[in-house]
Amino acid sequence: MLKKVVIRRIGILLAMVVFISTMPVRNTVAATTPSYGPGVYYLGNFSFQDQNNGAQRTYNARKMRIKIAWKKGEWQPWASDVNMTINVFRASNWKSAFYKKFTPANDPDGKDGNGYYYVVSDWFTIDKGYNYRIGYDASTVAGAKGTGHYRKANVHTWIELKN
Repeated sequence: MLKKVVIRRIGILLAMVVFISTMPVRNTVAATTPSYGPGVYYLGNFSFQDQNNGAQRTYNARKMRIKIAWKKGEWQPWASDVNMTINVFRASNWKSAFYKKFTPANDPDGKDGNGYYYVVSDWFTIDKGYNYRIGYDASTVAGAKGTGHYRKANVHTWIELKN
């Protein structure tokens, strides 16, 4: 008798497991991608080594320009200044909307008091409502003393969006 009860309960448990495993699973804690409409936004500052592909963001506008301030990594006092290549690309397919290498010579005012170079890109077209990333690539300035094995940079980024 006890054996039949145990077998019956195991059978019920197995049926429940099969039933539950066929139920759709919903993610109740969804990660959200920040969304930006027309306006000017400061995306923050950070330090990186060699390359960084930034965070994914949704831009609800048709035109964009990027403003960056950059300098070599503060932990590399012996190194030369660095160039900064910017690539604004669609997160889904890596299609580039903007790609340009900025050099210290692109800053008409030269370094500021904190050692940063500052540039503003031309306006470029983006696909409204899509997720983009901003890629950063630090490289050694031609003819200057190398940074060693790695290129390190500190960056501040702003974007401006319009329709």
